[in-house]
Amino acid sequence: MNVIHDRANQKFKIELDKSSSEKAYLTYELEGNAIDFQHTFVPSKYRGQGIAEKLVQSALDFVDNESSIKQIIPSCSYMTTIRLKLPANLYRPWKPLYHQRSKKQKDPPAPYTPLEQQIYDHAKIKFDQRVHILRSIFAQERQSLSTKSRFAQLQLKAEEQEFKQLITMVKQENERLLTMRRSDERFELEEEERIRSRVLNMLSEKQFREHLNIEDEVKQIKNESRAWVNPNDLSREIERMLNEKHDYNFSIDLTGTKRTQTGKEISDENQSNLVTISPFELEPKNVSRKPPGASKYEE
Repeated sequence: MNVIHDRANQKFKIELDKSSSEKAYLTYELEGNAIDFQHTFVPSKYRGQGIAEKLVQSALDFVDNESSIKQIIPSCSYMTTIRLKLPANLYRPWKPLYHQRSKKQKDPPAPYTPLEQQIYDHAKIKFDQRVHILRSIFAQERQSLSTKSRFAQLQLKAEEQEFKQLITMVKQENERLLTMRRSDERFELEEEERIRSRVLNMLSEKQFREHLNIEDEVKQIKNESRAWVNPNDLSREIERMLNEKHDYNFSIDLTGTKRTQTGKEISDENQSNLVTISPFELEPKNVSRKPPGASKYEE
């Protein structure tokens, strides 16, 4: 694997796989007589194979060959972690390369940061943490909602299929009941027709019998009409009533005896019954009386 120096893009790169166009690179930026190594990238499956060390070594060789570069600024985190492992004459981030007084290396003092910048950095860190937490929560919620929506869609499809099956069953049951109802109606019509024909036959027979016996009925009515008072017998009945010797001017004592004004008793044996009494009226009637205020439903 050869390291390629791309001056136009200010990058050291290594082509790892031509088919997938995967690359490892180290970017830098020139600022006057100083070089700032900014970012080192190696794909995860190629890490641990010394690719980053090759990129850094090529960058340091480039610094040694360039006389215009007097200072190195290690902005890249990888440069900071491996600086103690490199020779002292190749890595001098806080002093020019040509000015070497001692082989003992020291970290440069931390730059002064104003209070406002510290507050801003702290707030930014907190903000980034909250944003990261919210993003993770939103991702979990989106995943759960997608799962719920997928489950809801499946449940809706199952309910629709069940509803269609129920509709089919209801249609079949309605058709069966309609067939039974039509058969019952047909049987009822046949039964009504049969009953009607029987009634007509019976009525015709009855009318025929009545027509045969009509002469006997006329004779019987004529015999019964002799006891009635008709215009032909009116004079005869008036004469009979005038000749009847019956005194209606009488009184009844406590024993039930009828007496005229002269004190003569009147017997009912000789008196004709003008009104006939039915046997039902002669029967004794026992009516049980209830006390006042009693309910009519009480026994």
